[in-house]
Order: sequence, then structure tokens, then C-alpha cells
Amino acid sequence: SYDRALQMQKDGVVSVSALDDAEKEYKMATNKQSVARAQMTVLQAKIAQSQAQVAQDEASLKQFEEQLSYTDIVSPIDGIVLSRDVEMGDAVSSILVLGSSATLVMTLGDTSQVYVKGKVDESDIGRVYLGQPARIKVESFKDKTFNGVVTKISPMGVEKDNVTTFEVRVSIANADGQLKAEMTANAEIILEEHKGVLQIPEGSIIYDKDRKASVEVPDPKGKDGKRKVAINIGISNGAKTEVLSGLKVDDQVILQ
Repeated sequence: SYDRALQMQKDGVVSVSALDDAEKEYKMATNKQSVARAQMTVLQAKIAQSQAQVAQDEASLKQFEEQLSYTDIVSPIDGIVLSRDVEMGDAVSSILVLGSSATLVMTLGDTSQVYVKGKVDESDIGRVYLGQPARIKVESFKDKTFNGVVTKISPMGVEKDNVTTFEVRVSIANADGQLKAEMTANAEIILEEHKGVLQIPEGSIIYDKDRKASVEVPDPKGKDGKRKVAINIGISNGAKTEVLSGLKVDDQVILQ
């Protein structure tokens, strides 16, 4: 090293020219070290700049990916499209931005289970309960009866024309998709069920002022070819009424 050569020159071991050569080599080495340190500082600055650029690019990528995700509208449920309210190319707005004023894109429905909504008179609502069985008929399948159960009973009645009714919903399994939204249906809630009984059309029964029931049956000897027969009746579904006594199987009755 230069320090060692200097000491040896003082001791007379090396010449002045050798000392000069050592001094030059020392200065060159020192300069190279300074240059290397400066280059390292520049490289470190470039690395820091590159890292900052990478972080900025990653943030931009995340933002672009998030914006791109807004172009995909994902259904929150499994179901089928019941209606589509926009066309290709229409501008839409998110509910996250406009709330209730957002664009309605489509209406989806899970039709694996559907329900029939109807009204029950207040005189009968006390006998209706959740889980109660019901039978449903629709115009599209006149020869088929669908089975359902009561799943909702409104806690408040609605009065119209001096008659109070309660909304009742009957749910029906619809895995095969036969029942469609907005179909017209008739539901019979089974308040009571008697099997193997004699029944006649409700339209054939005559009620007097005391609500006693009778029917008219064909009789060639009677006035106008018919006569009145008193009967005792049981339960009714509004279309058919059970006859407890007064008639027998195969008796004919006259519709009123």
C-alpha cells in the first residue's frame, strides 16, 4: 500500500520514483472507489424509482381490474330470467352509485318453488294455519292437481264492500318448472277433509231463512215435475257439499 511504501522510503528501502508510482496507484484506486460508490448511489436511486413505479403500476392495474369487474353483472341467486329491461349497448347505472334510481337490468326468479296468493274470509281465517295442506288448479293443466302448503298468513285483514279478508300464500314445489309466474290459479285450503262421502253441487242446494237445506229432485207426480227434499249437510268447499242424510247414492238433484 501507499502508506507502507512511504514508510519504506523514509527508511531508505525504496526509491523516490517507486514511492511516486505507489502514490499514483493509491490515488487511482481511491478515485475508482469514489466512482464505484457514486455509481452504487445512482443504481440504488434507480432501484427505488423502479420499485415506486412498480407499486404505482400495481395500483393502476388493481383499479383497472376493479373497473373491468363493473362490466360483469352477476346474479345474486340461482334462477331464471323472468324479464329483461335493457338492450345491448344501453348505458346502465349501479345501485352503489344511484341507489333506488339505478337501472333495472332484468328480473330474476327462483321458480323451483312458487306460491299462489289468495284471500280468505275472516269467518274461515281462524281455521287456517301455517303448514296446512292445500290443492291448486291452474287453467294450463286442467286435469292436474298440484299440492302445496300454507306458508304465509297476513296478520292484518283488508275490508272491501263490508267484507274483511286476509291474504294467504300457498307454496308449491315446482322443480320441473311447469308452473309459470303470473299464472291464474285456484287454491283449495283443506280446512277439513272427509273421504268416501256423498256430495252434491253447492248450486243445487236451497237454503231457507233459518239456513236449513233442501234440494229439488225430479218427480213426475210433483208440481212442475219435481219435489223438494230436506237434507242435512256437512262440510263444503264452495263447489261440492257433503250430504249427511236425505239423499242416497244415484239420486238426482236439480241445479238452481
